[in-house]
Amino acid sequence: MAEEEGSKTSWRCVAGTFYAFISAAFTIYLVVTLITRPLFPIRSDSAEWSSSWLLLAVLDYYHMAACFCGIVIATETRIASTIWCLLILLLGAPFATLYTAKQIGIANTLTLREDYVAVTAYSVHKPEKPLAGFVGYIVAASYVLIGGGFAAQLVLTIIHYPLTSLATDDAEWAYSWFVTTVLDFYTIAVCMIGIILSTDDMCPGLAWSIGILVITGPPGSAWMAQRLLRGRPLALE
Repeated sequence: MAEEEGSKTSWRCVAGTFYAFISAAFTIYLVVTLITRPLFPIRSDSAEWSSSWLLLAVLDYYHMAACFCGIVIATETRIASTIWCLLILLLGAPFATLYTAKQIGIANTLTLREDYVAVTAYSVHKPEKPLAGFVGYIVAASYVLIGGGFAAQLVLTIIHYPLTSLATDDAEWAYSWFVTTVLDFYTIAVCMIGIILSTDDMCPGLAWSIGILVITGPPGSAWMAQRLLRGRPLALE
């Protein structure tokens, strides 16, 4: 038992270090991009500007997907987590919203588990199920609608600007995919924010969530890192 706990602690330390590293690395890359190619004014007619921000948006999506997939891997069986992660990484954020809606339907919460030690002795109770009943249906349906809306946008972009050839030297192509990728990021970010707000107290939860909405990926991976490095699990209830 002690050996198993030691193994869990070791893996959490490794994973926490990984998330801390990608948070710092992406922050540096974001700052460099902002200095060399400022976000404002938006230069949609420049292929160089659009392709640079498209690359950053793609990395930002996979940054957040790495966080979300970490939670999926901690929650699901090996086969199920592999399938869900491949869908999210290859086909985009709509599958993250489907997973989030599925989890609400099954568990009536998006709260991450805690290590409940000596439950009887210390009268520790698991969190309540705030997304049960009608509220849960509304929240789950909202995630499905968000995912469906983005899926429609993704299909339209693929039709008008095919991925068969990466026309990064075409300003219109690059800018259209930049906008679509930004929407992809915010679609999966909404899923992560739902988990953070369900797990943390209101003030820190809101602070992390605002950080993700404004700064994008780094606060998300920083949240994952601080949780893991404090020895707290990533699995959903």
